[in-house]
Amino acid sequence: SFGLGRKTRDADPSSKVESTFMISVRGIKKSFGDQILYDGAELQLNAGDRYALVGPNGAGKTTLFKMLLGEEEIEGGSIEWKRGAKAGYLPQENPPIGPETVLETALAHRTDPDGRETAKAKKILMGLGFQVKDFDRHLSELSGGWAMRAALARLLVEEPELLLLDEPTNHLDLVTLLWFQEYLQSYPGAILMISHDRAFIDNVCSAIVAVEEKRLKIYRTNY
Repeated sequence: SFGLGRKTRDADPSSKVESTFMISVRGIKKSFGDQILYDGAELQLNAGDRYALVGPNGAGKTTLFKMLLGEEEIEGGSIEWKRGAKAGYLPQENPPIGPETVLETALAHRTDPDGRETAKAKKILMGLGFQVKDFDRHLSELSGGWAMRAALARLLVEEPELLLLDEPTNHLDLVTLLWFQEYLQSYPGAILMISHDRAFIDNVCSAIVAVEEKRLKIYRTNY
């Protein structure tokens, strides 16, 4: 689901995976027709990790996100999540457009937000380029890029334990991108992002996860 905290598979309480883990991907397999995307791929993402997922177009990066979220089935192996963990997902394109205003979208995870939460939402919206006069505008009035910014604001206000971001800088101008970059540097949760922006990756992420030979290889270095 778009931009929502989502609880997925609980980890086996008897698992020996270290207690700080957020996600454990073990030997997954996935193919589309004759194309094999993953064959025995493994990855562990721990609390606080900041990883960039890179690879050629068509390698299966977005598909991996959807498998982590349970939106695509895996054909082998397993995906385990920390018990009760929630993820916030920002897709690359096509945000849902509903009747909500910009501010209502940023606070959509709360049915009765208090003053502190509302102030936080407004601060984040302004960081993402919105003006006060935009808060009461309906998403249907916005371009796709601005609707994506509103959806991104919702994730940052909600602050899930894991952010899954698919090309999050696509619709950001330079000033907004620099604000967003700085915000993520102090984000309290884990981050897994798909991005082609090398400078953004180097300023936010501590390691690279590369899709190579149908597996996932971690490089603990900059891009």
